[in-house]
Amino acid sequence: MREGLRNWFDENMERFELIICDDLFNRQTVGSEKDNEKVYNFVTSECSGQLKPGGLLLWFFNFITPNSPGSKYSEKNPQSCFNLPARDENEETNWKGSRWTTEALKLKEQSIPMEVWLGDWMNKPVLIGEIFKKEWIRTINLNLVTILVSIGTMDPSYGKSVSACLKGGVIMGITDKRKKIILDLYGRKDDYSFVFDWFYEAARSYPGFRALLWEDDFAQWTLAAPYYNDWKHETGKTLPIIPILSSSLKTEHYGSDKIGRIMNLVHPHQTGEILINEAITNSKDYKLWENQYISFGSARKQISLNSSTGHSLKVAEKLDILDAEATAYIMIPSYAETGGFKSLKARRYAKGNSESGWLENR
Repeated sequence: MREGLRNWFDENMERFELIICDDLFNRQTVGSEKDNEKVYNFVTSECSGQLKPGGLLLWFFNFITPNSPGSKYSEKNPQSCFNLPARDENEETNWKGSRWTTEALKLKEQSIPMEVWLGDWMNKPVLIGEIFKKEWIRTINLNLVTILVSIGTMDPSYGKSVSACLKGGVIMGITDKRKKIILDLYGRKDDYSFVFDWFYEAARSYPGFRALLWEDDFAQWTLAAPYYNDWKHETGKTLPIIPILSSSLKTEHYGSDKIGRIMNLVHPHQTGEILINEAITNSKDYKLWENQYISFGSARKQISLNSSTGHSLKVAEKLDILDAEATAYIMIPSYAETGGFKSLKARRYAKGNSESGWLENR
């Protein structure tokens, strides 16, 4: 450890306006209480003591262990220590005691681009994945197409409370030209009453709304049903909700697991079969969907892909909105077919020539 930062024999010696400390300890050194004390004193005494009035000391560190120098400083000075993410899963500030209250963070989020908020404040940078390409995102003016039917899908994740879990929702329509259009997107941690209100308004806003498909693989609808009953009683409104097991949505080319379902979107996005309503591209919900879309296949986590290829795939952690889109894409053809109703099994594995197959007719 250095004995001093300045040359005490320099007649023109001045204090510092800015001092940056980085990597002063690691997993090897934190095992020594003597080293920990040296680092702590170096920062709090020597560095801090050599700042000009109004000077700034930036200390970058990982907590590593509860007895590390950084952990000790954070406990004693919570008002000046900031660790990411800025908010916890309940949308409350992680920086209690500072000026960054929960309300202040909400205002900050609204004042900067979504990708900056996710990367710089929530430690969720947009990672470029290996699957979807940004140039595949194509928008459309809804006045230029004829939408036959539309459906909604909901994929709620889990949290410590109802309001802490992200709820990914999609409204998708199918046109007379068999194009699939993402009409609207929902990616928020609102209470379920807000979710039902949103889908109710969407059902009235878009043509031929048929059903709201609610994922129930892990009893998500069982959890939401009491809130829906309360909402119905309070508002007098209803929604055509159908609980589904998305784990049963196996297609000809991919398995029914989450990654397999999402892989069904690659070719239609690449070829322009899936389009985006241009009116929603400035919304926060769209930015969250875009983040999941772009980062899908990035090197965050290794997940096995159960498909006919047997390949493994690296994916980002949060995929709720993208998964809701996949469910909508797989299911909407069955709501647009004319004539007699066919089971999903019959549509997936139709006999005869390829023109009778469900996948080819999408």
